[in-house]
Amino acid sequence: MVSFTLETRRGTWTAPSPIKPKGVSKKNRAFDEPVFRHFIEIQGRLAALLPAKQGEDERAGALH
Repeated sequence: MVSFTLETRRGTWTAPSPIKPKGVSKKNRAFDEPVFRHFIEIQGRLAALLPAKQGEDERAGALH
């Protein structure tokens, strides 16, 4: 598995994707196009690291 995480000022987006062999080669591998999901429940030391923009409300919510 490969996991992508993108933190924006509007929340955290994550996308896991399985790694698959590419053709008959044992060394070449690929993964599907990641599908990002918005997670608002993420907490911890490495969550919410971006500061709010000046003049922007921190509780502005998700972009969509």
